[in-house]
Amino acid sequence: MIAIIGAMDEEVKALKKRINNLQELTRFSFNYYTGEINGKSVVLMKSGIGKVNAAVGTTLLFELFPVDCVINIGTAGGMIPTAEVLDIVISDKVCYHDVDVTGFNYAYGQIPGFPLYFISDKEIVGLAETILNKKNLRYHKGLIVSGDTFVYQDTQRNLIKHHFPDCIALDMEAAAISHVCHIYNKRFIVIRSLSDIAGKASHLSFDKYLEQAAEVSSDIVYELINFLNN
Repeated sequence: MIAIIGAMDEEVKALKKRINNLQELTRFSFNYYTGEINGKSVVLMKSGIGKVNAAVGTTLLFELFPVDCVINIGTAGGMIPTAEVLDIVISDKVCYHDVDVTGFNYAYGQIPGFPLYFISDKEIVGLAETILNKKNLRYHKGLIVSGDTFVYQDTQRNLIKHHFPDCIALDMEAAAISHVCHIYNKRFIVIRSLSDIAGKASHLSFDKYLEQAAEVSSDIVYELINFLNN
C-alpha cells in the first residue's frame, strides 16, 4: 500500500479527487482517505502542520494500514539561488534544522540515538527523476530540512544555511515523517513544489502560490504511483 501525506487541505485535495472507491477514516485529528489510483492501493493522510502532528499522524498511519512506502507531498520554501516558485524539489535526504544537542557532541540537527540524515529510497528517487525529466520539468534534488518555523526573514534563512549550506528547501513536516519511517523501516521520498523562496517575503508568496504549488506536486505523485509496486 502506498501512503501519501500532506499537511493541509490544499495539499491533499488534488490527489483526493483522483482516488477511486474513496473511503474516509478519522482518528483523533487525522483524516485518512483510502482507495485506489490506477489500480494501486493508496492511503492519503492530512497530518496537520508541524513536526508533532506529522509524527503522530504517520505513526497512526503505520499502525492502521499495511503501508510499504510513503510519499510526502505539498509545498516547501526554496533555499538555493537558482530556485523559482513552482519548481519541484525531491529529497535524497532529510534532517531537522531546529535540533541542537551539540553540547553532547552530536551534530547540529541530530537527535541522539538517530542518524543526522534520514535517507530517501534511491529507487523511488530514481523513478521520480525519470518522470520529471520526461516531462521536462524544473526540479532540484538534495537535502530538505524541517523545523517548527515558517521562515520568512533573511536572518532565519541565513542561520539555516549556515548549518546546512547544501540544503535545497525547507518545510515543517518532512523530517518528522522520515524519522518515523526510519523507526518503522519504511521507504520514503519527499516531493514538494516551491510556494515561496525562503526569506524573500515568503509569507506573501506562500498565500499566492499555495494551491498552485500543491497541484504541481500532486501531478508528479499521481504519475509516480503508476510506477510503484504495492
